[in-house]
Amino acid sequence: MKKWIFLFLLSAVTKGIVAQDRLVFSFEYPLQYELSYHHVFEEIQGPSIGLGLLTAPFDEWIIDDLEQNGTDEEIIRLLRESTRRGIILNLGYRLEHEGFFLEPRYQWAHINAENSTLNVVLEFYELEDLIEVLELLGFQSLLESPVTMRSQLHQFALRLGYNWDINEKWGLQFSAGGSIYLNSKASFDSRLSRIDEVRELEEQLVRDLNNAYKTGAYFYTLSLGIYRRL
Repeated sequence: MKKWIFLFLLSAVTKGIVAQDRLVFSFEYPLQYELSYHHVFEEIQGPSIGLGLLTAPFDEWIIDDLEQNGTDEEIIRLLRESTRRGIILNLGYRLEHEGFFLEPRYQWAHINAENSTLNVVLEFYELEDLIEVLELLGFQSLLESPVTMRSQLHQFALRLGYNWDINEKWGLQFSAGGSIYLNSKASFDSRLSRIDEVRELEEQLVRDLNNAYKTGAYFYTLSLGIYRRL
């Protein structure tokens, strides 16, 4: 008898845990498309891990938010001249009750801004004289070659949401929250880094990018997703 009771309870607990596991595909404004996995212990809490894709239209929305938060106009103009894409790793821990959930998350974003050229960057910093000198030295083709700005962002996010079951397997997820800046590391690659003036420009641009994130990387978020219980 005790054996059957134990097996019944084990089955019930296991079924409850498995039923709460979810695979979620969501659209989180203004950051990402995200595919995430949520595992729930004791039907009320558990970890989550997700991988997000930052591409259009999120790349423009993020720049809009940076601009509204006071980011330097020249940096905004330079970012808009580039093609931006990135990935976001999301690690969270969720507390749930009757469909509602609260989830703090750590977010790590790796963002590339490409297709802008070195002469465009120099023009943004009003270094036309340097452009003329480099052209006289025969660096015209390198001035017109693409440059890459890379950024790594560390953010803390918090969101409050609700899971609405459509049936036993499928449901919709809604959430609202925010993401705030923790730290950043930017880098800039061009083919003329060996020239002192260009290297100094690159170092200035890295400082400007990090300052832009420090002052502007604060986002309100809204998320809509669909999930499947596993």
